[in-house]
Amino acid sequence: MKIEQYLNTQEFKTRQQLMRETNLTDRAVRRQISDLKKIRAVIYNSQTRGYRLAKDIKSFNTVDEAEEEKEQVQHCINDIEARKRDMNLSESTYISYLRKLEEEIMLLENENHITM
Repeated sequence: MKIEQYLNTQEFKTRQQLMRETNLTDRAVRRQISDLKKIRAVIYNSQTRGYRLAKDIKSFNTVDEAEEEKEQVQHCINDIEARKRDMNLSESTYISYLRKLEEEIMLLENENHITM
């Protein structure tokens, strides 16, 4: 079952709606949406808390329609950038801990080597 079949370019659908329509779990819906985002632009909106497919570039009839889609896409990009910053901060914490742990392992190995 492909989540793309349940999305369209006109209306936003929440994860709860997609769960009901597909009989998938929340995790499975999120995973499929994540996979779909790797091959096709999926617009998501934190205000409506939903997803829809990006519109075909040639489907716009007015500049205003295209500008509105552009704003939606920019919102998605901004969200991705914020998530990347958060992940980088988390990664830094883990790297720092790993370095300290490796130092401690070396100290313990040296201690055991000396006492034997």
